Amino acid sequence: MNRALGLALRKRFCRTFDFELQAAASDDAVVLSLGPQHSFPLDEVLGFLSPATVRDTLIQAVLPTPMFASAGGGT
Repeated sequence: MNRALGLALRKRFCRTFDFELQAAASDDAVVLSLGPQHSFPLDEVLGFLSPATVRDTLIQAVLPTPMFASAGGGT
């Protein structure tokens, strides 16, 4: 669950602020790595995902990852 949340949050950060960042997840946490030049109010993060947007954001975030690569190359 946290990996999916991390991927979705990473996608929203990248689209909102137009920069790439690293995301990692464990059973207990999601870690987003930001540099000192990336400054924004933390309360903005609460609006990045909502029940209305999380499905589409997660699909956009997960499909290009190797998590769903096909070993056979077919559908």
